[in-house]
Amino acid sequence: MNYCGACGAPISGDGTRFCGSCGAALQQGSATVPASALLPPLKAAKKTHTGALAVAFVSVALLAGALTVMLLG
Repeated sequence: MNYCGACGAPISGDGTRFCGSCGAALQQGSATVPASALLPPLKAAKKTHTGALAVAFVSVALLAGALTVMLLG
């Protein structure tokens, strides 16, 4: 089976000139391997501590507010 060289979608039928998925022009003898197989694997995203940082920031803000009310109240 042939695959689109641009998006890797399977190409059905002989003589097809355009990819039915992405619309890319197909050349004679379309790629026989999906484009996704030619790409390097994606690296896992780094985990961030955004949630913990947000909780800490809100806690400090609430504590500061409570102290302000106690001192000025």
